[in-house]
Amino acid sequence: SIIGGDPLNRERISEKMDLAARGNWFAKSAVDMALYDIAGKKFNLPVHQLLGGLYREKLPLAYGAYSMDIDEEVESCTRHVQSGTTLIKVKVGVLEPRQDIMRVGKIREAVGRGCRIGIDVNQGWTMDIAVKIIKAMEQYDIQFVEQPLPKWDLYGMARVAGAVDTPIMVDESLFSPEDAINCVRAGAAELFSIKISKSGGLLRAKRIAAIAQAAGIPCYLGGMAEMGIGAAAALHFAASTPILTYGCEVRPNCVKDIAMPDIKVENGYIFVPEGPGLGFNIDEKVMKDYAID
Repeated sequence: SIIGGDPLNRERISEKMDLAARGNWFAKSAVDMALYDIAGKKFNLPVHQLLGGLYREKLPLAYGAYSMDIDEEVESCTRHVQSGTTLIKVKVGVLEPRQDIMRVGKIREAVGRGCRIGIDVNQGWTMDIAVKIIKAMEQYDIQFVEQPLPKWDLYGMARVAGAVDTPIMVDESLFSPEDAINCVRAGAAELFSIKISKSGGLLRAKRIAAIAQAAGIPCYLGGMAEMGIGAAAALHFAASTPILTYGCEVRPNCVKDIAMPDIKVENGYIFVPEGPGLGFNIDEKVMKDYAID
């Protein structure tokens, strides 16, 4: 049991959790975030100082085009770019390929060449289809294609990466440091999408980033629709991790959040929270509203 242990002994607690249960990354991530918050508040330091220091204080925030309604997507993407957004991430792989190609083309036409566009397939293609569609989309200057094939098909991902000019990013293939090693060995990706909750917390996310940096693989901060606590932890990780250069999709995704104050978002950037620990306090009243009897 980890109950009663010293919260500063994060490696020991992490090992105990692994011995008790394999996987369960999201539950372990919650414990890991709490441990870092405790340590930061004990020493009156922001968590990024416990992870390597402040390398960057803000990150370019991606906007997701996920509605599949081309008119709505063009309008919303244009509005966000006018407000400072520099990266659009388009969800594809659900509609017919020709429709996805058209969507990307229309969005590119609307936002101009100054905005980056990435594609997220969520494992939706086979290898032959992936190569064909990516090549068709490359005329629209796409910056990356995220997880085009099923998560287990690392060698298929490598073959796609070798057949197209656009960098391939892994997401569902990448949960753990061991997964990171396998992706590097297989040549499955030129980019890593690191998600703190999916990785089991900050401790493991830093290990994945270290593997990426050693392999020369840039990283992107992916999101899991976190509330303020998870978003804050991810931003402290990003603030202290040099190899995380491709942008960020993490922001609080709850209208009524338990974390306060709100994380600052301005001119297309999201800022790392200030203050000790993760940089927030809990709104007890809001938390009670979420309680289940």
